[in-house]
This record gives sequence, structure tokens and C-alpha cells, in this order.
Amino acid sequence: MVRWFHRDLSGLDAETLLKGRGVNGSFLARPSRKNQGDFSLSVRVGDQVTHIRIQNSGDFYDLYGGEKFATLTELVEYYTQQQGVLQDRDGTIIHLKYPLNCSDPTSERWYHGHMSGGQAETLLQAKGEPWTFLVRESLSQPGDFVLSVLSDQPKAGLGSPLRVTHIKVMCEGGRYTVGGLETFDSLTDLVEHFKRTGIEEASGAFVYLRQPYYATRVNAADIENRVLELNKKQESEDTAKAGFWEEFESLQKQEVKNSHQRLEGQRPENKSKNRYKNILPFDHSRVVLQGRDSNIPGSDYINANYVKNQLLGSDENAKTYIASQGCLEATVNDFWQMVWQENTRVIVMTTREVEKGRNKCIPYWPEVGTQRVYGVYAVTNCGEHDTPEYKLRTLQVSPLDNGDLVREIWHYQYLSWPDHGVPSEPGGVLSFLDQINQRQESLPHAGPIIVHCSPGQQAEASSLLQPISPFPPVPPTQALGSCTTSSTGDPHVHDQETPFLLRWEAEGSARRSRCPIRPEGQRPADGPTQPAWPGGMGGSWHRVLGRRCCSTFQLLHSLAVRSWAKDLPSLTPGFLVHKIRVL
Repeated sequence: MVRWFHRDLSGLDAETLLKGRGVNGSFLARPSRKNQGDFSLSVRVGDQVTHIRIQNSGDFYDLYGGEKFATLTELVEYYTQQQGVLQDRDGTIIHLKYPLNCSDPTSERWYHGHMSGGQAETLLQAKGEPWTFLVRESLSQPGDFVLSVLSDQPKAGLGSPLRVTHIKVMCEGGRYTVGGLETFDSLTDLVEHFKRTGIEEASGAFVYLRQPYYATRVNAADIENRVLELNKKQESEDTAKAGFWEEFESLQKQEVKNSHQRLEGQRPENKSKNRYKNILPFDHSRVVLQGRDSNIPGSDYINANYVKNQLLGSDENAKTYIASQGCLEATVNDFWQMVWQENTRVIVMTTREVEKGRNKCIPYWPEVGTQRVYGVYAVTNCGEHDTPEYKLRTLQVSPLDNGDLVREIWHYQYLSWPDHGVPSEPGGVLSFLDQINQRQESLPHAGPIIVHCSPGQQAEASSLLQPISPFPPVPPTQALGSCTTSSTGDPHVHDQETPFLLRWEAEGSARRSRCPIRPEGQRPADGPTQPAWPGGMGGSWHRVLGRRCCSTFQLLHSLAVRSWAKDLPSLTPGFLVHKIRVL
């Protein structure tokens, strides 16, 4: 989204803003106060701010000479990408590196920001519901907007997609209008008015605004407003659920549509190895047990999947987690085979063995101070340590044919996760995840962490949202929703929306209150306090700024501090925030 355009900023205001919030290379664009219709590009160069005039001829944009561009966006993108081309009058090279963002004109979910007419048509026609609408920025006239509406008439004859009507919304003197005498204080007021009355076209036909097409991306500076918007309740209980629930439901539908095959889990010989018949691993990313007899069908099967960051590619370094179901009697030996072959040193269990009288996961470890044999591996329980929220077991595993080869396994069992919903107190979850994170980081040659609950799809969601293993920066113009796990779920997946909310809201409240990070064995009151922003808030954001990109998890971890927005430097255009659904 183009957030570097500030429609109500003077040159003096631009200098104050760039000197106060910007760094060398920060820039913004604004309307020219001297020449009506023209624009100015204000850039921070060292400790000073320079202003570059942009001519708007009506047919093209240019810097009073040089390259010509159809839109202001194309001009800015060109000089952002072509570093060293832009020079001041004295020959100083001017670098456009960091766009200084402004806030969206509205937090309404039907506002999509920077979007072309063609992109709007593609979205609306794919939706296919007449009178679906969205609002976007005008690319031809920065500062204005466009109301794109899917009509009930085909574009050209039978079989053609429905026609999309684009209605220009002008912003004049801080008020909004589609032409005529009616003006409105905000985009929201304008949309709400025409939702009631419709918009009459020049032909006499009416355009109706009945179904908003909601955006799922948001400018970083507007995250708090978007969370408030998503938390709003529907006026009528009969209408569809709104906010986070609605967006989560749309993710479910999208993933089902793009689902992969699950044939191995459906084979007759493997059915007894699945806790639930409809929670099965995807074939393309399932864990394959090694060293099994290929003549025995299903001998290499276990209900577990690798969780990879698909943005990294398909190489071995992309392997990050293994998501598995809780053990059954028939799968314990296979589980330990998986632990050994993957060189796993940390296991995360997010369920009790029995909950509400129902078996959730059989104990796949021996009693303290004893040893048991599971298939071709001997497992020893060297000790257990209790904390208020979880239990830590120290296990040792070795193959029966080589007892001198011993590996130490840290088994974390979270005891406060309810079977449905989420824990009421988030600090314990965060402390639990911090301990796991620290443990894995202390084992540089360890294989992927294994995470499981009971069915393999519920409480794992929150665990996997925590960056247990470091993720590299992800270009923010890519869709971050491509990082998912690889099992499909059942009706219980409605519980998975709430772990995301917990992760978002709990992290914010925990950091604001300087939540204690609890070392193993210490009670909550005894833990040392972690500063909310190591190195200061500015230092944190400059680390993000230096990379010009950020991973989803880093932002979910950091952005939920309510006071951060005023100190936010500019981020790369197109920054996306997505809910990640993990099964």
C-alpha cells in the first residue's frame, strides 16, 4: 500500500516529520502548496530535508525533465529502485530508501489502500457476488479514492464475468464526495450513506453497496486500529460472525480449496495409527520412517508432518518443525524412531495424558528413574521438574544395538492448556515458549522440534506461532500466509483462531507490563524482568528498518505494544500482516 503520500502536509510539516521520525534516506510525497495539481517529494538527506518538485501535466508525471511516468506511484518506485540516479542541484546524490508512512484514512476493513483497477476487478469478479464493493486509492490522482463495485450485469454477453464499476471519490478540503452537492466528513460516512441510498449513474442506473470485500492486509502504523475494528461485534446476532472469526473462516476455506492429497493416512493398514480419521498428514510433507521394510505396506507411516517456511524454498534448511499427533499404543515405537532419525532434542507436548476423563495421549516415556524399551530404542527418564504451568522431563534415548550412543532429550509438557479455547492467563504460555526457544538455541546441531497435542492440530497452533527456530527476514511484498503446517483438521479447528488472538493481545499486555520471564524452577514472582524494548523502541525499529523487511512472527511478537505507533519509522511499501493458521 502507498503510505508515503501525505495529503495534508505542508513543506514545513514535512521537514518536522522527517527530522523527528525519519533517518537518512527517508522520504514522503505530498501535494504542492505552490502549484495546484503538482506534488513535492520531501527527502531526508543527512540532517537536512530537501524538496523536489514533481510536475503533473495531466498526461504524465516527471521531475520537470527526465523520465516521464503515467502515475506518481511509478515515478516514486522508479527512483526508489534506481539508486544514484536522483541528484540535488549541487550534485549531491539523493537516496529514496525508506518511505515515511502516514496512517490510512480509515480503519474500515473494506479499505484496500494501494490497488489498481485491474486488481480490484480480479478480486471482485472472483468473489462473484453482485454489489460487492471495496475502496482503494486512486493511482491516477493521489489523494483521491475509488469505489469499485461488482454489478449484477455481465461485462460483455453471456458467460462473461460481471462488470465492475469504478466510481471516483474526491477529497476536497478534507471532505469526501463522488460529485454533486453531497459531501461527507469521512470515507466511512460516504460509504454508509450510499449503502442506504445507492449511487445513481449518469445513465440513470443505480449502483448498490451491499457486501463489503474485506482486506486482510494492513499498514503497520494502523495495526492497533485494525485490531479494534476486528474486535467489533455485529449489530445483529443473526448476521455472520465478524472480525477475527470471519477472517479465520475465510482462511479455512482457502486452504481447503488448495488442499493436498492425504492418501497414505487413508490406507487401511494405517487407519489404526490415526487418532481421528479426518486429521491426516499431507503426503507431500509427511515424515517417512527410515529403515522400514518396503514390502510391508504402511511400515514407514506416522501421522506427522514437516512444517516448512515455503518462502525459503525446498532445501533441507527450510525444515523447522515437526507437527505430530499424540501417541497411541500402536504408534509409540514409531514416535521414538522419528525422534531418533530426525535428531530431535526438544519435544513439546501441549496436552495432558487424560483430560475430562478422555485419553488424549498415552505416556510414551518411562517413570522417573526407570528405563523402558520402545521398539529398537531404550528410553530412560532421568528426572522431572515441575513449574506452575508445565513439566520438564529429562530423557535419554539410545539404540539397543549401541548403548554407548546416548542422546539427551528435553520433554516440555504444558499442563494449563484447556481442551477447548485458550488459557485465561497468557504470561505462562509466553514463559513456556521462551524456555523452549532458549533450549533449542542452546543446541546448534539439534534437529527439528517435535510439537504435538492430542489430535495434532489444536494447541500446536499457538506453539508454532512462537519463533522457536529463527526465521530469516521475509520480503514484505510477498504473502506471508504461505507459511503453514501440513495436516488438515476437523470441526475442532474453530479453537485455532483464539491462539492467534492470544499471541497478539497477550504479547502486547505482557511486554507493556514488563512481564517476568521465568527461568525453570522459579515461581512467577521470582523471575527477572525483561525490558519491553531491548536497546529502546527506536533501536528495535531500526533493526527492522535496516533489513527493510521482517518475518511475520517477529512482527506479531513486537508490534503489539500500544505506544509504538508514534515512534514507527518507515517500512518497505507493501508491508503485510496475515494471520497464520497452523493445524
